[in-house]
Amino acid sequence: MASKIPSDQFLLYCFDSGSEDLDTVVARLYERSGRIEVLRRHITDVACGLDYPRWTEAGPRSDAISVHRTTSTWSECLDAIAASFTRQVDPRLSVWHLHLYPNIADAPGGTALVAVLQLSHAAADGTLSARTARDLFGTHPLPPASACTEPPAVFEAASTIVAAATVPLRLAQMVRGSSVPDATH
Repeated sequence: MASKIPSDQFLLYCFDSGSEDLDTVVARLYERSGRIEVLRRHITDVACGLDYPRWTEAGPRSDAISVHRTTSTWSECLDAIAASFTRQVDPRLSVWHLHLYPNIADAPGGTALVAVLQLSHAAADGTLSARTARDLFGTHPLPPASACTEPPAVFEAASTIVAAATVPLRLAQMVRGSSVPDATH
């Protein structure tokens, strides 16, 4: 659905630019993102479309954070953010993307680092999105990152066999559920 109907959420935050090096900030954000469950998932399709897609674990992608250094004013920043609405995340690759706009001179409150967390609506509703942003941008401790492992090929093969075996049952349920009751009774 995400590829047909744009539904990403864009959460905008302004932070005091401060003195911290931007590369250090980006490294810290990558490290924290690996500890946040919502940001560690992506959608995996089942072979041959035999079953609904499922959530699987994935570590943060190396391109999950973009630093937009050419934007310098609040107006340019808002235009760049609006342009990003047309580039929805692909939840089969990653459910999130973070856009950073450093040193925006006339942002509300003064010079700021503007951060826009783009999150697939399939991954989180508004409340979970806000909690995810708090965890990503916060300084509070997060649980340790779990080891990210791909499901073994045996699991994928077994899952496909089970999905294929249930197709006749699901088809029968669909036909039974769509039958129209007799209007004479």
